[in-house]
Amino acid sequence: MISDFVSFNIKLHNHHIFINDGQGLILDTGSPLSFHPSGVIEIGETKIPVPSYLPELSSDYLHESISDDAKDLLGMDIISKHVTMIDLRNGLFFINDDASYLLEPFHHINFLIGNLIGVVMQINEKNARMVVDSAAPISYIGRNYTIRQECVGVAQDFSPYCGRFETTLYECQTYADPFDVPYILRYGTPPPAVSRMLELLQIDGILGVDFFKRFRLLIKNGRLFLPQQGI
Repeated sequence: MISDFVSFNIKLHNHHIFINDGQGLILDTGSPLSFHPSGVIEIGETKIPVPSYLPELSSDYLHESISDDAKDLLGMDIISKHVTMIDLRNGLFFINDDASYLLEPFHHINFLIGNLIGVVMQINEKNARMVVDSAAPISYIGRNYTIRQECVGVAQDFSPYCGRFETTLYECQTYADPFDVPYILRYGTPPPAVSRMLELLQIDGILGVDFFKRFRLLIKNGRLFLPQQGI
């Protein structure tokens, strides 16, 4: 239990959300599990046991692919059990077991994939089932959403499932129906290994850190909410 209201400053570094508390935590809503080399993550006065590593991830991987400051992940095994609010625009992260401090109503918009968060978005005027992944520096969408579009560039990325890769980028009209306004977001084309994983989950793509730049998000009991004003 996290009975006390706990707040952290967060910052965007190398396209990843860092929690500034000295633990080297990366906020990762796309990871089912947290980990820390010490086997413990501290949230305020609460010490939460976690794995010291994950089979596909390690502190060395985080150092090499993200930053020397990156040591561990705060994943959905912890986030989904508490009330959290992620406000990247103002650099704030709150976690508690009580949502009474939130005065503004939020809209529930998601479905669950295990304990990961999925949302239905409108992308190029088509429904898309998307995983919300705060540790993804690039958003991704299946190629059938960008048919007849010209690519607008390329980007380098890394996945623990297939290593480093290059992806083509497309600009797609995007919005979170019903209260959002359409905007343009760049999406990469997922590599084959990631595409196969998304197909198994019946998911069309991944919403990366750009989603967190646009919205202030509330997660309560694994459910995702957006504020009424949207942006």
